[in-house]
Amino acid sequence: MAEDTLYVQLHKLSSVKSEEIMDQILTALWNTRRSGLRPPDKSRFQSFLLLPDLDPVLACLRLLIRKSVHENYNGDDLLKLFPPDLSLDLQSLLVLSLQKCQSKWREELAKEQSSLQAAKSIAP
Repeated sequence: MAEDTLYVQLHKLSSVKSEEIMDQILTALWNTRRSGLRPPDKSRFQSFLLLPDLDPVLACLRLLIRKSVHENYNGDDLLKLFPPDLSLDLQSLLVLSLQKCQSKWREELAKEQSSLQAAKSIAP
């Protein structure tokens, strides 16, 4: 499955040891979900992660965010997506950060969707 191949990219996050950095990365990806990550942020994350090619890792994290928010994946569901040899520390860091932001992101998404529906009902 193509998603399984994508999740292998999580190994490249092994340099992230702080929940704060993981939160920054996930929050930036959420906030730029429509526009894409801008070069200054992308460069900053490349230096955090020490990765020349950040795009596959970002795609993997965006997929995890989508599953967390849109498909209501919880910690156990997320753990099943991770490669079996992913370090326990990194698994914990990812799950904690995703769960911490999940309800906030869902609220933001619900507000956006209700705003869009209100705009549609006003449009001729």
